Amino acid sequence: MTRFINDSYLSRTQIHSVLSESAPDGTNAFYGDADLKRKFVERAVLHRSLDEIEHGIYWNPHDAQGNDLGFGWGYGEEGRFGDSHPDYSKHRGCAVGCLSHATENAHMVLSRMTGIPEPLCYLMDTLFESYHSSINGELTDWDKNLPRDVMDAIPVGADLSDVTRQMIARCLELADAPKNIIAAFSNPSTDLSELRELLYDEYGTHTYDTGFWGIFVSYENALDVRETLLTALRNAPVAAKSSVETPQLVSDLIDQIVTPVEVAVLA
Repeated sequence: MTRFINDSYLSRTQIHSVLSESAPDGTNAFYGDADLKRKFVERAVLHRSLDEIEHGIYWNPHDAQGNDLGFGWGYGEEGRFGDSHPDYSKHRGCAVGCLSHATENAHMVLSRMTGIPEPLCYLMDTLFESYHSSINGELTDWDKNLPRDVMDAIPVGADLSDVTRQMIARCLELADAPKNIIAAFSNPSTDLSELRELLYDEYGTHTYDTGFWGIFVSYENALDVRETLLTALRNAPVAAKSSVETPQLVSDLIDQIVTPVEVAVLA
């Protein structure tokens, strides 16, 4: 039989090279490149159609013969789920892993490859991992469509620099946080860096990563957070053409990590 797969994955050397790029400021989603957005939307659709989206792992690639290449690092105490993880007969990746094809540091890699702020990549992952928790861990269409829905919602060249603040404000409201903290994050002129101490005093964290978002996002409110995120992304302003260009390293890698390959698989 024949099926479409993408054998590519970023080597650790490539990942470290991508991470050597400065983190994007979020003012030019997809670096203003409509073709870049198209490729990431298509990648999400491809993995969805092949049922290759899975919880709890970044990206676990296989070669053309279906052999596990051994890069499926996940969150478990043992570092990876290995043979105990369900169905390792083909590629598997979580919301950020299936988009970045990075076997480690997938959130930061995805951010640099798309121009999307890191905190929003962490939020997408937190949503993806939170929603299934009360339904026996089973993947739903909601989970499987999330990577595509997020990529599709972001306008090319959008300024997403304020979306993180908007999402923090909404999460604080859902958590019934102290009113002074909600008020601080509800102010559009808020400088997030100046409020890190406020968050640390209340929640013990300085960073907007999965640990932070996980304080607020749960199965019960995931639908609300998801719709708030997609609406904020769709409504993000698109400024005049930005001088921020796609980093050359990302340009060099993008075809390799996005283009699906048709291969013959022995029945």
